[in-house]
Amino acid sequence: MSQEGKIFIGGLNRSTTTESLRAHFEKFGLIADCVIMKDRNTQQPRGFGFVTFMSADVAEDVASRKQVIVDGRSVEVKRAVPRGDEEVVRKKSSPTASPTGSLSPQQSASSPMKSPPSVHTANKIFVGGIAWSTADDEFHRFFERYGAVASAHVMKYRDGTPRGFGYVTFVDEASVDKAVSSRNSIGGRDVDVKRAMSKEEMDSGKEGSPQWFQRWGASQP
Repeated sequence: MSQEGKIFIGGLNRSTTTESLRAHFEKFGLIADCVIMKDRNTQQPRGFGFVTFMSADVAEDVASRKQVIVDGRSVEVKRAVPRGDEEVVRKKSSPTASPTGSLSPQQSASSPMKSPPSVHTANKIFVGGIAWSTADDEFHRFFERYGAVASAHVMKYRDGTPRGFGYVTFVDEASVDKAVSSRNSIGGRDVDVKRAMSKEEMDSGKEGSPQWFQRWGASQP
């Protein structure tokens, strides 16, 4: 199936089904595939999905619209980027890479190669100090004020007891900036919000880790 007609839809209403999503986008053109992503364990909707049109031109037209409303909620729509293209974009955007993908002699001498942060880490925040009574749905809804949420989970022990912290992954990095620069209170309790760090950043001893994360009993994201 061609990926040229595929779009990403973020910030979906929890009540939106695959059928209602398809019914909404069918008015733009013929659809080859439609899916709402769900949590592997709970089977609850994760708040985003994908629609693949038969025509790439239709996908381009829909993705260019400033506002799309699905089931009463404004959603974010953008062209889906195939995994191979994501790697190319990351290589091109890396400040240490030359046009050939290798380091120049000057760059090699001045600094070691650093891997660019993954999309998931760049768009991810760590939330500490969460009340035990906070459920995933409330957690998810709270952070939607900053932008479309791809996933939000309160971490738990194997017996289901909340661990007092969680992670939120936004659709775009701008939402992360808004969240970490704001005072956040969930269920009347202030929580600490910071950018989630990659394993490499944690291991490097970057300021703010790992002691800050361990304060909440958190492992590396």
